[in-house]
Amino acid sequence: MAESQTVATLTAKRDEIASTIIAYEKRLATARADLAHIKAALEIFAAGDDPATHRTYVNLFKLFRYGEMAKLCRDALADGPLTSAQVAARVMALKGMDATDKELARSVAFSVLHSMRGMKNRRIVDRTKVRNRCVWRLTSADGAANSLSTDGSRALALPLARSGQTGSRSRPADGSRATPFLTHRPKDTLS
Repeated sequence: MAESQTVATLTAKRDEIASTIIAYEKRLATARADLAHIKAALEIFAAGDDPATHRTYVNLFKLFRYGEMAKLCRDALADGPLTSAQVAARVMALKGMDATDKELARSVAFSVLHSMRGMKNRRIVDRTKVRNRCVWRLTSADGAANSLSTDGSRALALPLARSGQTGSRSRPADGSRATPFLTHRPKDTLS
């Protein structure tokens, strides 16, 4: 049986409208994604300085001034030895951050751990492991005895230990000055 002209025209019109609807749905999905991005940008730029209004993926470097993380860690350790998680919780409390936000707490904990490792290398704090957890404590009463930023004295600074290539910076065990590393030998023209 042959289709009538009316059925063929209506089928073609139906297919055309269905494809138009699919195209509009794709454009609508794109428009919804664009709207979501604009809303997220508005939230970021309208956040201001209040830490409670920041999103969890906001860069933490904007929340802490230079050296502030180390100072807050030293302040937290002034009461006694603490684990990394306890130091992070105290830093968040001192900054007025939401302690229930798990992503923010994790980011702050990583920043605290990074700062504590740096202070350990400068011998400001000491780390011990207790039941597979790092316990940190200050190495001196004031917490900054080996820091160059406290009184500017180089007598308390750590000796530099570099490779042989930077011999001018390293100090041999006998106390003599090392010779700088030469990249090439001068040619002996007389031999």
